[in-house]
Amino acid sequence: MRQTLLDLTDDVAVRIHVDPAAAWARARRRTVRRRVGAALVAAVAVVLVVVGLRSLDPRPVALDPADHGSGGLGLPTRLGHQWLSHTLDNGDRPGAAAGLVHRQGVGWYLVLPSGRLVGLLANDDTTGEYPPAISPDGRRVAFMQLGLADDASRLVVAELDTGQMRFLSTVDAGRTRDGVPTNPLAEHRVNGQSPMRFSPDGSHLIVLGGASAAGGPEDGRAVLIGVADGVVTTVTPAGSSLAMPAGWLDDDHLVWIDGEQRQGLVTDLTGTVVQRARLGEPSGVVMTPTAEVDPSDWAQWVGPVSPDGVTVAGGVVPTSGDLAQAVVTYRIRVGETWPGSTNVGTSHLASLCPLSWGEDEMPALPRDAPELLGGEDMVVADASLHIDCSIWAGDALDGPRHRGLTGRLFGYQTAWFYWWWRELLLGAAALAGVLLLGRRRLRSRV
Repeated sequence: MRQTLLDLTDDVAVRIHVDPAAAWARARRRTVRRRVGAALVAAVAVVLVVVGLRSLDPRPVALDPADHGSGGLGLPTRLGHQWLSHTLDNGDRPGAAAGLVHRQGVGWYLVLPSGRLVGLLANDDTTGEYPPAISPDGRRVAFMQLGLADDASRLVVAELDTGQMRFLSTVDAGRTRDGVPTNPLAEHRVNGQSPMRFSPDGSHLIVLGGASAAGGPEDGRAVLIGVADGVVTTVTPAGSSLAMPAGWLDDDHLVWIDGEQRQGLVTDLTGTVVQRARLGEPSGVVMTPTAEVDPSDWAQWVGPVSPDGVTVAGGVVPTSGDLAQAVVTYRIRVGETWPGSTNVGTSHLASLCPLSWGEDEMPALPRDAPELLGGEDMVVADASLHIDCSIWAGDALDGPRHRGLTGRLFGYQTAWFYWWWRELLLGAAALAGVLLLGRRRLRSRV
């Protein structure tokens, strides 16, 4: 036993006999490493927060009026989920928007060229039944404001440059409760599943509708709305009571498709017909045996008119082969017939979603997320946004592409981790911080 104790006292722990200078040096290195690690974690967290809030800043952004018509409006590349959301309110000035998207079960949102989403004012159109409209220059939007007191509704026109909003209580969605109109002030209604369309100069709106449930001064096939003065009238093409308003030939003339009579019409703003022509049989692809081109079934797919006033989109029909749908178009020309053609589309067209048209020969085809637009006008979105409809300003379709940081980094990649990169990096930074703190505490115990 004595020898054992002597051996233990002689076998002194090595750590007791250390070089003081070396020990201090190791301690300084550990301290420096901890501080550098903590600084890096803090820097990464700060950068991510700043980048995230900067890219998703919900505050309104005033647009310089000198930029009007400068061609700066374009499509975003990517639409991601946002940490912070903002709803467009009276006085907000986000500037020209690239388009509008509908989130299933949520409602409609403005899409800014940067890819930021801004919700429309108190809009509970969760099913997308009432598509809004955006002017060709992206500086004006119109939408039905639903879900007001007693289920009332009204039309809202918002000026995105000035922040001014016009509330037109004389136009509603025609809703009733127990047989009583929910908006007794309304004189005209807007039909559901019927897109509104701005005139080329943005001064008027045309939409399928008529007298309101409260009983308007007159009935008609469509409602014509003066944006500046708020004057609302109904329009019906003479001799075509079932014609669908397809869009604008120019600021003073409307284009209509009469599916029942297979006619195309051009009228002035009072409904006086200045041109009437037969719709020619479309050609271009082979239809399935059960997919006859029946214009009476096109409903909300009728329109729009190309910006040059040459072509009108008649509707979307099923086709044979792998591509399940195609767009029928007609050439608007003087004569007895408007020649038709069928242009192959895609099997992923968004349902109940109006077409948009820039300067291309064909309108932009809206799709469901994650691929909202294809081809050269590619726009992708985070599938968690559940976007089922997109509407785009003509100038945005024709303008430069806005890629932003994530667009440059990820392009059109749609895998989940490309949308959640900020959360992943923040999680990694937090984990690194926890590990560094745990390591420090462990060493302090030793």
